[in-house]
Amino acid sequence: MKKITILMSAVIIAAFAFTGCKKEEKKPADAVGEQKITAIYFGGTWCPPCGANGKPAKENLKTEFGNKVNIISCQINGSTPDPMNNADANAFAQVFGVRSVPTMFLGGGNGLIASVGGSSSMSASCITKGNEIKGLTAVASCDASLSLSGDNLTINTTTKFYADQPEEYFIAAYITENGLNYVQASDGSAHKDMHDFVIRSKASLSITGDLISNNNKKGDSKTKTFNTVLNSTWNKSNLYVTSVIWRKNPDGLVTICNSSSKKLN
Repeated sequence: MKKITILMSAVIIAAFAFTGCKKEEKKPADAVGEQKITAIYFGGTWCPPCGANGKPAKENLKTEFGNKVNIISCQINGSTPDPMNNADANAFAQVFGVRSVPTMFLGGGNGLIASVGGSSSMSASCITKGNEIKGLTAVASCDASLSLSGDNLTINTTTKFYADQPEEYFIAAYITENGLNYVQASDGSAHKDMHDFVIRSKASLSITGDLISNNNKKGDSKTKTFNTVLNSTWNKSNLYVTSVIWRKNPDGLVTICNSSSKKLN
């Protein structure tokens, strides 16, 4: 009996120890969100280097990172108008001081926004920078729920903070469309004359978003609702909503914190 009692005690102790280990392996309730790469591309259908280097760089970035990268493609007019150009694409170009295309700006984690020009090494440079951003620890993340009634779209965003952030933070929501078919000069991409992630409009008042708040604390969750009307000519089955968190720095410049993207249908 004594041997059995000792054996049973050992089994009970081992069971408690195993249970304790399992509890320690559980993720904390306030787990840090994933750091996404945000890429803002500027190009034009009239521009041969955009077809040869810019458009392939945009496609290769998506192939490399999948849903870990969110792309906003801004089509800019040149001597020949671009059929996908609009006021919001031009507003983005003004924010970034774009003087030539193709150009890609990559940001995330509140680091300096990198500018990558349209040389033959554009794809490789974008992927290198993307890996740097992906490796950062997220200080905040965002998500959105979408509600569509006819052409009226309601976007409910939630921004979660994982660290104290005293600066002003802004949230923006952009409507983008995939599968637009327009002839691209010197198109060297895999999907010739097809354009994805093209900005159609913003839902926020400002191109760099509307104020969430300042003096944000770890664990804070901030919501913002946007209402916008979709153009009836847009293909709703190809529409996405890309939400971007922007931070205003003490010097007045903005950086990209994080982003998310959700298909409309």
